[in-house]
Amino acid sequence: VAYVATDGVRIPDPSGLRAFLAERLPDYMLPSAFVFMETLPHLPNGKINRKGLPAPTWRREELLGDAPIPPRTPVEKMLVSIWGQVLGMDNVGVDDNFLDLGGDSLLAAQIVSRVISAYRIEIPVRSLLDAPTVADMAVAVGAGQAGETAHADVECMLAELEDLADGPAAEILGESAAVRQEPS
Repeated sequence: VAYVATDGVRIPDPSGLRAFLAERLPDYMLPSAFVFMETLPHLPNGKINRKGLPAPTWRREELLGDAPIPPRTPVEKMLVSIWGQVLGMDNVGVDDNFLDLGGDSLLAAQIVSRVISAYRIEIPVRSLLDAPTVADMAVAVGAGQAGETAHADVECMLAELEDLADGPAAEILGESAAVRQEPS
């Protein structure tokens, strides 16, 4: 959290301030939230009174400053709901960056765990950190579902082949093996 003393009239845009800091600081040092105050509280010795600083509000508009883009698909709608529950905020947009919303590795693990539970797919926590928006995660969920479907289809085909092993499949396999063994 970054506490910013302002003159009370000109309050910087959080997304502009974040972009400014991103050019000068490493990612891990970027604040997740900004709290704007007219003055910072001080102790009698002149140091900042950290206990006197207000707790940050984790409202999306205050973190990012613009209106969220609503979900367009059922998967995005479910993911927006999961993100909102885990991050403790309303109005998560599909293009909002997980880290900009105050996300960290522990929250990423919670989100991925809920996604795995909801969709019965396997996705690594790292995928959320590599592609940190709801829209990106929806693509990963779709790919995971397609992979699971393909895996299930292969399993079904193998089971059918095993059932046919004593009948026509054995004859076909036997004929092709015999054709391969014939001298030319």
